Amino acid sequence: MTNDDNGRISGIMAPPTCELVHGIEKQFFVNHIAHFILITNLLDVLTDTGRVVIIASDLHKTAPRGGGLDLDSLQCTKTYDPLRSYAVSKFANVTFARCLARRFEGTERKAFAVHPGIIRTNLLRHQNVFLRTTFKVFGRFLFKSTEQGAATPCFAAAHPDASAPTTGYLIDFKEAAIHPEANSEVVQDRLWELSQDIATNV
Repeated sequence: MTNDDNGRISGIMAPPTCELVHGIEKQFFVNHIAHFILITNLLDVLTDTGRVVIIASDLHKTAPRGGGLDLDSLQCTKTYDPLRSYAVSKFANVTFARCLARRFEGTERKAFAVHPGIIRTNLLRHQNVFLRTTFKVFGRFLFKSTEQGAATPCFAAAHPDASAPTTGYLIDFKEAAIHPEANSEVVQDRLWELSQDIATNV
């Protein structure tokens, strides 16, 4: 997480060069591992009806087969593709939420991944000048405000009508399709084990 031009906290998306945090590609570490560490450390105090809401992105559907969950990619020993790495981090968000939902089966706990939409933030600060300028000029007309972007995550976190029967992935208050491999128990377990291994070395 970094500060944007207005001093607000914003996320990370597609930095032009690969940066490592504790030996792991920065987007994957910030967007997934940090969430994994926080959430797994809070599970023991989560109430019987508690909910976990993870902010994802529809770009997770562009992640490669297997979600790109291999250490060569996550340590940037292969060619670095900024948007691919972002998609991998968001695939991890959705897969982690599905894994949590599986672990919550038989309880009233719920886990969601939410795509908030395209929000008027400085998330595209690493993109080219044309794209940044277009986003800044037209963003107020075409994209959501931060309040609008927060609406679906808040719905998932608190509304009694929010449910997670199939994918647990919400867009504009409604359940949406996910990358097919995010529902794979094999991929979920591989992500969990990989995340634990990384977290223990932080």
